[in-house]
Amino acid sequence: MNQHGNSGANLPEGEISIRVTTGMNAFTPAEWSRLAGTSHDSAATYNPFMSHAFLSSLEDSGCVSANTGWLPQHLRLEAADGTLLGAVACYLKSHSQGE
Repeated sequence: MNQHGNSGANLPEGEISIRVTTGMNAFTPAEWSRLAGTSHDSAATYNPFMSHAFLSSLEDSGCVSANTGWLPQHLRLEAADGTLLGAVACYLKSHSQGE
């Protein structure tokens, strides 16, 4: 257990931060594909709906946007040097139209 009460975590020394991003352009395809389940090379079961290509295509096509009520607000967990440690694809829902 480290000084913060975490056990088994391989976190780098120093500060970590969570940043809210407004799109997949805040992640390179290479760093996103290192996350579990996001590429065929991952040890976890591949989920194509979590791939950088799929999520980017939703944003690029306008399927997810403020106009459609699905505003990208992805979370990025970073080490002090900006290295990606984890991420969550999140969307701010601004209306309910039967979804």
